[in-house]
Amino acid sequence: SKQLFTLNNQASKRTKHPTEKPVSLMREYILNSSGVGDLVLDPFLGSGTTMLACLETGRRGLGVEIDEGHYEVAVQAVRDALAARAVA
Repeated sequence: SKQLFTLNNQASKRTKHPTEKPVSLMREYILNSSGVGDLVLDPFLGSGTTMLACLETGRRGLGVEIDEGHYEVAVQAVRDALAARAVA
């Protein structure tokens, strides 16, 4: 049988989170369902992909994560993205 897709493609991931989504995918969801300045809730923050997409699209984001390690990864990703914007 032919494989139509690849699961868990490590080459495109930023982190080691097992279910990390691409920022581009989350950006599309956000653009299709909200407006600039809207608040986006991510109740499963994970690696912070949704928060990065919020930054890119001018939305505010609220993320909730139960795993402290994943939370720290997400916070650092957002800090890095904000720092990169400040330099640019």
